[in-house]
Amino acid sequence: MEVDYAFETWKTGIHTKVQGENGENTEMKIYHDLEEKKSTIAINSDSEWQAFRTWMSNYSIVLEDNTASSSTTTVTPTGNTKTIQGYPCKEYQIKMESGEGTVWVTEDININLFALSKSINIIGKRNNNSDANLEFEEGFWLESNLILNDGTKVHSTITDIRTGTTINRAPFDLSGIPISYDMTERVGSEGN
Repeated sequence: MEVDYAFETWKTGIHTKVQGENGENTEMKIYHDLEEKKSTIAINSDSEWQAFRTWMSNYSIVLEDNTASSSTTTVTPTGNTKTIQGYPCKEYQIKMESGEGTVWVTEDININLFALSKSINIIGKRNNNSDANLEFEEGFWLESNLILNDGTKVHSTITDIRTGTTINRAPFDLSGIPISYDMTERVGSEGN
């Protein structure tokens, strides 16, 4: 899977590309305009784009974890360092209920992934657990190697980081994608 993110003051754009086991490609674009309070979701299946637009909600989706309150996420610095894409990084060991592994974090990129998740109204919540993202409020997670409890290995790397005027604006671009259903034209004149 490849995911491109773009963030501006009033815009959030996410563009995902997934290649299936049979070689089929699926793309999805999610575009939030925080100033107009509109969200557009576009899906490309079988080389045909379809999209719908709706008002952004003023509520947050809270993902509850109803596990026993004794479960915790632990984040421990290993003391290892390396440079990734020119950024000095520190390694951390993470143990979670769902698995364990390592992450590499840099303090040279002033973006907090937990704060970004709040910008699209999705906040993970753990009962009496420390959220791993909160451990890195002063850092940016560039690489991870995790092994889930079912044995699945998950490796992720964040690449091609751009800031300021050099950001990749492609996740904002919906030109040429027909809007099949636009709720904002049919229901009221403002968001919920």
